[in-house]
Amino acid sequence: MKVAITGAAGYLGSLLVRAHAARGDEVNALARNDSGIEPLPGVTRFGADLVRPDEVPDAFFENADVVYHCAAEIAREPLMQAVNVDATRALLEQARGRVGHWVQVSSLSVYGRHRHAVVTEDTPPQPGRLYAHSKLAGDVLVAEKSAGAFSYTLARPAGVIGPLMRNRSMHALIAAVDRRRFCYIGKPGAIANFIHERNIAEALVLCGTRPEARGRTYNLSQNCTIEAMAGAIGAALTSKPGPDPRSHRVEMGVCPRFVRIPEGPARLAARLGGFIPGFPLTTGRVDALTSRVEYPTTRIERELGFTHSSSIEDALRALVALYRVQAR
Repeated sequence: MKVAITGAAGYLGSLLVRAHAARGDEVNALARNDSGIEPLPGVTRFGADLVRPDEVPDAFFENADVVYHCAAEIAREPLMQAVNVDATRALLEQARGRVGHWVQVSSLSVYGRHRHAVVTEDTPPQPGRLYAHSKLAGDVLVAEKSAGAFSYTLARPAGVIGPLMRNRSMHALIAAVDRRRFCYIGKPGAIANFIHERNIAEALVLCGTRPEARGRTYNLSQNCTIEAMAGAIGAALTSKPGPDPRSHRVEMGVCPRFVRIPEGPARLAARLGGFIPGFPLTTGRVDALTSRVEYPTTRIERELGFTHSSSIEDALRALVALYRVQAR
């Protein structure tokens, strides 16, 4: 099988490069700087900046059974239209007659900001921020430009976490738990939505290789309560080696108790704290610690036989192990 992957030096793209290389597939991997692409057997590296999509050679797409479009601009708003929309349009046109299937890596953010909801693939998109608008525009382009040229699948993942992740957001949470600066906000049962790096790679490979995925949209997420996340982190932080060091097993500790703050006072503190540089409680963090939104993966489980082989707690325990090594 021959696959083409954009954003191949990024976190998600690199997971897919590894997954398909491990299958023995022929992989064309594209990134702005091709030196950031892992050199693996069967992987051909291409360098091009999607701000200038005309730099992408036709050879990148030629005879690809599936294209995974992972590349995206997630932080710099002035570039989101150019990368997430304009470049996607140009790549789709270039791929016509050269590829068999297109997997568009979209985002759950296209559904908008919900506080208490069960969001499925049938929920109408209501993008709020510019990034979400640009990702939804890319999804629409895929449906339009693929007609009569190739099949497609829209994959909408939650935030990906695991030991290979590069940003420090989870390390900040781990540090807060470690230093007893973490607190619960509002009633128990708030939900965080992430997906383990192993699971997202497995799900995307199914989207790229299973005929049943053609023309379908799949949400990719794992619901985990805030209590379960804090518990996994706290227990891992207080773990100790098992009786046989050679086994690399640990005896899990016990998560410490944390203060629970009512949501109303927490929101007031976050608003007032916005005027204080470095104040740890922000409106965004209060939202994250009180959200009760679920994104079920029933459709991909039913249609493609997908299962979550690794839990969010598994990812957190692995990240705690890295945190402890780096803190020495």
